[in-house]
Amino acid sequence: MASHLCDALLDRGYAASALDNLSTSKLSNLKNAFKSCIQEKNLNAGVARIFNTYEARMRSNDRRIIPQWMYQLHQEEGLTVHATGKQTRSSCYIDDLILGILTLLESSLHEPLNLGNPQESSLLELHAIFSKLFQRNLPLHHLPERPEDLKRRCPDITQAREKLLWSPSISLEQGLTFKSNDAT
Repeated sequence: MASHLCDALLDRGYAASALDNLSTSKLSNLKNAFKSCIQEKNLNAGVARIFNTYEARMRSNDRRIIPQWMYQLHQEEGLTVHATGKQTRSSCYIDDLILGILTLLESSLHEPLNLGNPQESSLLELHAIFSKLFQRNLPLHHLPERPEDLKRRCPDITQAREKLLWSPSISLEQGLTFKSNDAT
């Protein structure tokens, strides 16, 4: 994602710093850091809380389901899922996310906003989408549950919709087709 975002920002004449929410643990840490910058330095800064994003250049070992399954699909392996597969995920295609970040950057908003795709699917449903989209009978191998694995991941993008007039436009199926074509 960073290379896509950097390309888009540089094309528009921006410089940017990115903080990974995983390393800061809490959104409030990011909010406080940017609030300080905004007040003390009179900077225009926005805070985006980014949810699962996917694109063709992702590493297959980053533990996100779509790059993992795309790798397994190309290796002609079965797909793996931890636990029952009833846990849900939502994934935003990179182009939609970049547009959301640029829209936030070009706004005067300073409060944190969630950016992602609220189209939520269980992993079992995602498996059916993969099988249909790639026209293969893909076996699903269940592995033990990972204790850190959340049961539900779906962003509430109400603020982004209302304040930025932004929402993703690329469906999961469309993005998977792009990803498959880009990866080959």
